[in-house]
Amino acid sequence: MAYKYNPLLGIGLDETGAGASAFEVLGTVATVGDLPGGATQGDVYLVEADDNFYVWDGSAWASLGTLAGPQGPAGATGPAGADGADGVGVITGGTTGQVLAKASNTDYDTEWVDQTGGGGTPGGSDTQVQFNDGGAFGGDPGLTYDKTTDKLTVGGDLELENGGTFTTTLQTVTPTANRTVSIPDATGTIGLVNGPTGSIQFNQAGALSGTSDFSTTLNWNNATTTFTGLKLNVTDTASAADSKLLDLQAGGTSYFSITSGTTNFFDINSSVGAVTFRTGGASILRFYGPGFGTQPLYVDTLGGINIRGAMLNSDADDILALRNGTNAQTYRLYNTYTDASNYERTSITRDSSGLVIDAQKGGTGVDPTNLLDVQQANTSFFKVVAGAGSGSVTLQRANTPVLTLTQSGGGFVGLDPTRLYFSASGGVGTVGLAPDSAGVVKVTDGSTGTGYLKLIPTTVSALTAAATVGAGTKAFVTDSTSTLSSHHGQAVVGGGTNFVPVFSDGTNWIVG
Repeated sequence: MAYKYNPLLGIGLDETGAGASAFEVLGTVATVGDLPGGATQGDVYLVEADDNFYVWDGSAWASLGTLAGPQGPAGATGPAGADGADGVGVITGGTTGQVLAKASNTDYDTEWVDQTGGGGTPGGSDTQVQFNDGGAFGGDPGLTYDKTTDKLTVGGDLELENGGTFTTTLQTVTPTANRTVSIPDATGTIGLVNGPTGSIQFNQAGALSGTSDFSTTLNWNNATTTFTGLKLNVTDTASAADSKLLDLQAGGTSYFSITSGTTNFFDINSSVGAVTFRTGGASILRFYGPGFGTQPLYVDTLGGINIRGAMLNSDADDILALRNGTNAQTYRLYNTYTDASNYERTSITRDSSGLVIDAQKGGTGVDPTNLLDVQQANTSFFKVVAGAGSGSVTLQRANTPVLTLTQSGGGFVGLDPTRLYFSASGGVGTVGLAPDSAGVVKVTDGSTGTGYLKLIPTTVSALTAAATVGAGTKAFVTDSTSTLSSHHGQAVVGGGTNFVPVFSDGTNWIVG
């Protein structure tokens, strides 16, 4: 069935052919899905999604399209060779930033062209200097002008071409960051501060240079900051042995120099013979060089050298003292030292009891064999031997003990001008040896003068060989087969029950 659009019927449809009828457009919906259900045959709606009309055919919605009318007949052809009249209005096309301009003097003959000087919208932000940026106005934060302060700010490099000049009455130029000024003329120079804040400037290949290794900090104002007043760092890959890190001179004569070499990592050298430290105008410490006295260290005051309270002083000429007022001083001589908990040392202290020599150890340290060993030419002459619970004193000759005194059980050995005595209880000697007459020694108890000589009984078989002990040696046996009265002067024979004294004649043990 064919339809045509008939505006005279008020937005409706005329059916060509017999029984023509009209359909009324009832409304507009957004999409096809929004068309109502249960419509009456012939109902028409406009759908905005596709701009088409839809009609209910009794069972479904059918699209009628846009309902455009049929194309009209072609117009008459104009005269041959004649152009139509020029239209009136703005031509299409062009790009952002272009302007419309006359192409000729003919009316309506216009075209789109790029902007040039003499107009247009400024580029960038406020205070930014304008420049030609690809045919359009441009601005950049690196080039600004403040009319209030008359200040031109260039955030990049400034280059003067050949023949260019720069004149200013400014006394200083202070860059806020590293900047470059290019001068094509090789004879031209310009000085710019270089390096970090506080660095000292120096000539490096004809230009000012600065480095943090040669600097001075002008203002130390932060307790959390570690400042360096002056630092000189030399990369020494090859130099003469007497190369100097510092050389202070007067009249061409070196008075103080610091030399870094391979033999001595750090040398202080004074050509005048001594290095002196002063305070308040007075010398307090002086180091002498060769040929200027025998003292390698000289202290002008009597205050001493203080190391954490341990005071080293001079009591008088050639007298060295370790003292600090009324505080007792201690000297420690170490054998081994791993740390403060593992060591072997001897402590020498003078306290109210007298001189104290104490062998000390800690952790992995061990006790010494000798508490004291007095030697001459590596030969011991006097020893105090360390013992378990008791000590002993040994006198030696050529490393061979000649006298050992051992204390045990509370007893001791005593010696006075009249006797050598022994005490088992710790009191005055209970027994001793004293001179009786020329070549005669007597045994005495130390009080009444009465003394006894006791021989420890043994058996004949236990006697040491008579030849070994030597003639004149006395002993007492408990198993002799002979009695003293019947066999006096005869060789003793064991296996009996008699107690008899015996002596060695150098060959046999004899009863008697």
